Amino acid sequence: MLIRREIPAGVAAIRAVHSAAFAKTAQPGQAPVEPGLVDALRAGDAWLPELSLVAERDGEVVGHVVCSRAHVGATPALGLGPIGVLPSLQGKGSARR
Repeated sequence: MLIRREIPAGVAAIRAVHSAAFAKTAQPGQAPVEPGLVDALRAGDAWLPELSLVAERDGEVVGHVVCSRAHVGATPALGLGPIGVLPSLQGKGSARR
């Protein structure tokens, strides 16, 4: 398992991870909101590219997490999420083989 920063070539794989990870939470007949949320964060001022991380196994992106700029009142903070993991790896407690 390799944890690394997101790269531009991985955007589609990240969308696919979030689409799969949150498919069960979406309204029937609709796509989950999380892939669009990541896209919106990426396009905004809150995006911190150095804190957009993917988990890669055998060259495949299997997870993604991002922290973005936020505020609690006037205090700067970091927002964590969404966190997406392919369904086949969810609930395993460890990403090791």
